[in-house]
Amino acid sequence: MVSSISRNYISGLSSGLDTEALIEQTIKAESFSKFSLERKRNTLTYKQEMLREVNLALYNLQTKASDLSLSKTFTTKKVSSSDEKLVTAKATTGAAVGSYTVKIKQIATASSVASSSKLAGALQNGELLTGSDKIGGTATKLSVLGVSNDSGETFAGLNIDLTASNGSTHSLSLANISEDDTVGSAIQKINAQIASDASFKDKVRASYDEKNNQIRFNLLDSSVQNVTFTDASDDGLNANLFGSAVVTLNSATPAANSNKEIRSGSETLKSDLGLKGSFSLTKGATSVTINLDDLDSFPEDATMEDIISEMNRQLGQAGGAFSKSGVATSNPANYASEFRYNDVTGKLELINTDSTDTRSISVAADDALSDGNFVSSIFGSSSATTGVSADDAKTLSEETFASKISSGKITVDGVQIDINADTDKLSDVLSRITSLTNVRASYDSDTDTISFTRKDGSSAAIGVGSATDSSNFLRATGMISGSQSSAAVLSGSSQSLVSGYADTKNAIGASGAFKITVNGETTEINYSDTDSYQDVLKKMASVSGVEQAYYDVEKGRFVVQGSDKGSSSRITVADSGAGTLISGMGLNGTAEGKDFGSTLTGSRSISGISSSFSLDEAGFVTPVSTGKFSINGVEFEIKNTSNTTVDSIIQMINSNDEVGATAQYDPTSGQFILTSKETGNQSIAIGAPTDTSNFLSAMGLTNAVQNIGQNAIFSVDGLYGGAEQVSQTNVIGDAVEGVIFELKNVTTGAGETINVSVDTDAAMEAVKGFVESYNEVTELIYKHLTSEPNKELTALSDEEIDSLDDETLNTYIDAYKVGLLRGDSTLRTIRSQMRAAMSAVVKGVDSSFNSLSDIGITTGTIGSSYTETMLGKISITNEDALKNALANNPNEVAALFNESKEGVGIAKNLKDVLNAFTSSTGILTKRVGRTDSSVTSQMDTQIKSLNQQIASQQSRLVMREEALLKQFSSLEAAMSEYQSQSSSFASMLSQGQSK
Repeated sequence: MVSSISRNYISGLSSGLDTEALIEQTIKAESFSKFSLERKRNTLTYKQEMLREVNLALYNLQTKASDLSLSKTFTTKKVSSSDEKLVTAKATTGAAVGSYTVKIKQIATASSVASSSKLAGALQNGELLTGSDKIGGTATKLSVLGVSNDSGETFAGLNIDLTASNGSTHSLSLANISEDDTVGSAIQKINAQIASDASFKDKVRASYDEKNNQIRFNLLDSSVQNVTFTDASDDGLNANLFGSAVVTLNSATPAANSNKEIRSGSETLKSDLGLKGSFSLTKGATSVTINLDDLDSFPEDATMEDIISEMNRQLGQAGGAFSKSGVATSNPANYASEFRYNDVTGKLELINTDSTDTRSISVAADDALSDGNFVSSIFGSSSATTGVSADDAKTLSEETFASKISSGKITVDGVQIDINADTDKLSDVLSRITSLTNVRASYDSDTDTISFTRKDGSSAAIGVGSATDSSNFLRATGMISGSQSSAAVLSGSSQSLVSGYADTKNAIGASGAFKITVNGETTEINYSDTDSYQDVLKKMASVSGVEQAYYDVEKGRFVVQGSDKGSSSRITVADSGAGTLISGMGLNGTAEGKDFGSTLTGSRSISGISSSFSLDEAGFVTPVSTGKFSINGVEFEIKNTSNTTVDSIIQMINSNDEVGATAQYDPTSGQFILTSKETGNQSIAIGAPTDTSNFLSAMGLTNAVQNIGQNAIFSVDGLYGGAEQVSQTNVIGDAVEGVIFELKNVTTGAGETINVSVDTDAAMEAVKGFVESYNEVTELIYKHLTSEPNKELTALSDEEIDSLDDETLNTYIDAYKVGLLRGDSTLRTIRSQMRAAMSAVVKGVDSSFNSLSDIGITTGTIGSSYTETMLGKISITNEDALKNALANNPNEVAALFNESKEGVGIAKNLKDVLNAFTSSTGILTKRVGRTDSSVTSQMDTQIKSLNQQIASQQSRLVMREEALLKQFSSLEAAMSEYQSQSSSFASMLSQGQSK
């Protein structure tokens, strides 16, 4: 039925007819045209599906043909190495077949730069006074460098003239720079005035090169034509520091450095600092006065290192609170307090050598010198006192130990001691050890190590740790692996050459030589009659392996101490020739170290950087400032040190694709390391004139010596006569055309062999894949063209389709499809053109390789059946011939499939043939369409037309059914009325008869 019949009556109630059945039969009889259209549409749909299957198969074959039409399919090379651990290679299609002997003398490595100084600050300094400014360098006064002004007022005539890119000129007069300015303050004033003038801002800048200790003028804007700094005064800034009154910058010379020596740090001279006068130091009940005007002790050419050494000697000789033993000493190991130069901060420090020593030290100037007073110059005030920093109050868990400290028990010299990492400070633990055991525990902030020393001075072994220890304190601080060995100390016998320290400055009065042998290495030292005993001691101390050489005022003897420890260390001092100095000094002899001394020293530094902590809390010896820093010209910014970590900075650097370097922090060595992403002898640019953060210097990178990468050195037999070649990279692509070598390690002997050959396996797979795909298409088309249809089967209408279960339906449809495409003209055309393409003889190629049969591919063997012949399949009948052609004549095979100057190759021709059918505008695609195309095909149009006709028939049948329903309803109504009238008439008739 077209639809369910809607009625308000019972079928045939009056007429007695089955009206529903009558309507259904009528509609079914009149549905023949619709069923016919449905069968026609379904048949067309089946044909479209089968032809689309063919179209897809043709497209896949076209892809295979495209692969064969590419020369690289046959000219791809494969490479083998005699040792892939040493050298490997890749080859392009243009590489020549052959063997290459590669010798590698050196592989390329990447440049790197690591922290040149310890990044971590001491965990606890105890009583400490730090200088207010760096020693020398930027703290050097201009007057010391020769800059002066007769009037003693501001300089005049230091001007900057700038010519912009458009030719406009601008001038700026730099004022308020006095001879009393330091190098640093002068640079600040110059930059401040530049920044205040819009014509000069961000175009030029002054800076200080800490690595070379030079003032630098920098051109920041390369578009500026030129900038000149001019100083009219002969004693002016330019004339004195740059050697010329005029300094010019331009694109060719974007920077200029001062050429006058500016000393800094421990090499700074007393005269550089202008130090003079005397000052006193007081610690507890002990006071000592140091007079810098004593030229015998502090000559004008004395370096800061010399000054520190002499000041410390005078402190030691004061004895009392300044000596660990309480008596006068000249042994640096016995100093209780000392001056130190911090090579990280560049500042002078006054400190107690034992951080648990809580006695403060006060320093005060003994005169009213306003210029050159030591205390004012170094510490920024005429008097100052040591103090304890907030860091010293941190608990063990808060401190930046190299290894995190845990709470629990430790055992020292047989005594068990409790540690609470959350409440104990380092000084608490050391004091507890000292009070509970027979050893004195101390922390040296200079060496960043802990020591245990026998209180009685004996060399009895100090036991550390036990099986019941639960805290890692002893292990984390290196005490478990520490050494109790002592160095070789040659302490002279009684001598009469000097009666006190003052005599050690006297001239020897004779010339000669002596030998000093340290652990088997002998050094001969000459001395003259004008040398003093102190000069001789300095020469001894300069010998490798000698820790110190000094005059012991306590015992009145000369002492030489080695740096190595243990019984294997040895020092021998003896006169050479006729010299008698060593004998006179009582040093003629040999001393050996001991495996057990009185002190056990930790094996490593205990402080570290916590890379996950904020920069403020990470434990740096030099606080990191906000601002910008540059690596290889790429700028990075630290906006807030309280929420920025070392880890986040490393991530910021490593995620930048332009910087050309990677960053890492090595907790083992305590170093921040930058490594170039590229190999070879190229350096990493550290910093830029525009940097405003001290991050790079705080990381110890600014003055660090870079480990410049090395270039690869190699040779290839037959290339430049086998001469050595140099490359910045280990990937060599320009030595042999088409071959890319990758150097991995140094070779030995005759070198390693790289073999380049044709990749016949890949080519063979491509040919086999093509043959297989071609045969599948051929078989599919042949099956459709020759299959006999079952004439007893007809297409099904939609109603018939709905009446069948899926299995029955699919079986029926599959059977019905057979033969639907028999004799299809499009398929016949495709088959014909495919066979013609495959059997063609290609023009313009080697006659030995101008057809498929020449490489072992034929349409079958002699004696094949009729069916096999008609199928038109191809097969590789001579695989050896094909392999031989691919291996020895790859270019000829490529031409056979691709093309030549005169003709189109087989694969290229087949691809073009197939494309004419499978492309979006191809013959077959236009006829049947493609599932991946929105183009309306001819069959799509036909199916659409049939669907429209079917819909029209459906509408007609619906209207016909409604009309029949109305007709039968009217019939039933008339019959009902007739029956009602008949009944009334019969009733009336019956009533009349009864009367």
